[in-house]
Amino acid sequence: VERLGGGDERAAHALLEALRCEGVLERVDNLWRLAPELEELRAVRGWLELFLAGYRPLFQKVGTLIRDGAGSVPRSDLHVALGSAGMAAFDAIPLILRLMERVGPEGRSVLDYGCGNASYLTTLCSQNPTLQAVGVEVAEETVVSAREHVERCGMSDRISIVHASAPDFVPHLEVDFVVFAFVLHEVVADRGIEGTVQFLHTVGQRFPDAKLLVVEVSDPHLEGRSNLLAEDPQGRGYYNWYVWLHSVTNQRL
Repeated sequence: VERLGGGDERAAHALLEALRCEGVLERVDNLWRLAPELEELRAVRGWLELFLAGYRPLFQKVGTLIRDGAGSVPRSDLHVALGSAGMAAFDAIPLILRLMERVGPEGRSVLDYGCGNASYLTTLCSQNPTLQAVGVEVAEETVVSAREHVERCGMSDRISIVHASAPDFVPHLEVDFVVFAFVLHEVVADRGIEGTVQFLHTVGQRFPDAKLLVVEVSDPHLEGRSNLLAEDPQGRGYYNWYVWLHSVTNQRL
């Protein structure tokens, strides 16, 4: 209650009691905590944060979206970034590490477009002690979060965070890897298909010897695999709504 800035302890207590009756919380002495069987929710916080905080406005204002079209309701860029970072430990980071090992284990520098809160980069650098990195992020509050995260990890001497949009920033330094992890669909939303192709062309010209590492989600509707959204547990629990969200945010998977 204090962290949220609320002063109505009675209302907070009533909510906690209701959650206790639902089996979500338990009370020990004067302390509230998650029920033991729900402790595993901590591991999947990223998915919850992405939907319940990052994209909450879109779920709340679906009528506005239908009436006024894609892009009419903004998301929370910071919570999308934090949610993506929480999920990355299970998907993007292992994939990027595997790709880096496969295509160029001797690489010593990485440029990450759309670095979010920089958790990708701190993880990559912690597992590759000689790696240097530059992260590019467009949302100002996410840049602040990323720089704070890098500093907390003690990696400010190895990781730099640049506040810029991806298509507008092509650095002068040389890099061995250029990473796009769940970012190209955001570039498409901003610059369109032709602009995205031109941006990738520019990156290829600027870094002809670098390895380009891309992790993306495809649209199962376009692949004739819509059944996955209805039948697969992860499809129903997550990707069904992920695909819908991107259909109303100008982003094209």
